Amino acid sequence: MADEKLESGDSLVKYWRELSGRAGQSLVEYAIILALIAMVAVLMLRSVGTTTANSMTPVNNALE
Repeated sequence: MADEKLESGDSLVKYWRELSGRAGQSLVEYAIILALIAMVAVLMLRSVGTTTANSMTPVNNALE
């Protein structure tokens, strides 16, 4: 099917599903994407936490 051209009635989604019909490969790809998203989220939250802590230190010192 990879070498065949799309016919007018075929949808691109159907063609893509036939090309990437390997469920195991798709699962691994999704797992890698999910891991990358999780790493970026953790790094961003750490950065935001550090920035917030640094901006709140003067407030904490003023209240003491």
